[in-house]
Amino acid sequence: MRLPRKRPIILGLLALIVAVLVWAALSLWNHYVLLDNRRPLSETQKKIGQMILVGFNGVAPDDFGSRVASAQLADGTIGGVILLGRNIENSDQLDHLVDHLKASTDTTPFIAIDQEGGSVQRLRGIDDVPLYPGAVTLAENSNGCQGNSVYETYEAMAEKLWHFGINLNLGPVVDVNTNPNSPVIGQLGRSYSAKPAIVEQCAEDFVDAHRNAGILTSLKHFPGHGSAREDSHKRLPSIALSWQEEELEPFRYLARTGRADMIMLGHLVHPDFSDGPDMPASLSKKGVSAARHIAGHDTVLISDDLEMNAISDRLNPEDAAVRAIKAGNDMIIVSGYGRNDPGLGDRINKAIFRAVQNGEIPAVQIDQSYDRIAALKSRLGHRRAEFFALNEF
Repeated sequence: MRLPRKRPIILGLLALIVAVLVWAALSLWNHYVLLDNRRPLSETQKKIGQMILVGFNGVAPDDFGSRVASAQLADGTIGGVILLGRNIENSDQLDHLVDHLKASTDTTPFIAIDQEGGSVQRLRGIDDVPLYPGAVTLAENSNGCQGNSVYETYEAMAEKLWHFGINLNLGPVVDVNTNPNSPVIGQLGRSYSAKPAIVEQCAEDFVDAHRNAGILTSLKHFPGHGSAREDSHKRLPSIALSWQEEELEPFRYLARTGRADMIMLGHLVHPDFSDGPDMPASLSKKGVSAARHIAGHDTVLISDDLEMNAISDRLNPEDAAVRAIKAGNDMIIVSGYGRNDPGLGDRINKAIFRAVQNGEIPAVQIDQSYDRIAALKSRLGHRRAEFFALNEF
């Protein structure tokens, strides 16, 4: 009579043992495929790699996600990483992680971060790094970014980024605050103002401060997220009835004055920038062409994170990446946010390479994007040296 009572326990233990064995086998397989069995890439694949910015799980160089990201950087599968809160614990830890990533490759990698200030600052809570005010607070406290106070705030922030080896800050937000109730812009205080001229002045301080520290920036979110009634992290917003032409003015001004290292394409639907009723500007030739017209030939165009729900609800990361590049973006971001997917960079590179092989993406387009990215990377640090040389005395 007692045997039947023991049977569920035995079955449960067997199931647990099987699960552990399966997990161990998958771990060993991932280790073999992603670390031990990496194969040399073609020149085209390496050029494609420069177009890919990925997120990863890891805080220490020995963490599996960190090791895979380093291996992908080393062989050219990816051209950079984006640091999120999950990668940052304290100053010493961040120093060691970034040093490890940079040392893994002979080609300068992008070490990117979202450090806007206010509600978006990945260095939040790290020792000896203060909390920086958000865009709207800075603008309001400086009479629309008049004087030097806003520049000095961003100068201090940029110096912290430089200290940690970060060379790309994915800002400033140049969205015009046409809808103060926009859940991801206006309500979070991420827009400087409802007046394009103030946005331009404040963003100029942001870009100049970073440039003088040797750090690249990215204007976002083209063609303008300020009027959106929805958050593209959660769903795909349509701005067809709310967007205004004046929202392009900060992009035009900053590009015209040579301050557009990158322009980030937003996941926003508008008939002037979308190839279809449910196709965001970030994946549309109309949207990317409009951004290119404003940016000029040399500016790098980069998609917003392709793993935001606005995209991931419709497409897997590989298909989204192919569509983004096919539309004309020079670079794409895949953050892996909320997931542990160390092989994502490898799959993205392979997907884009297949699209080149089958003629879906012209090889010449890859060459052009690669040249823009290489030229941008070549400027890293030079501006800092020039600035300090000019201000030595």
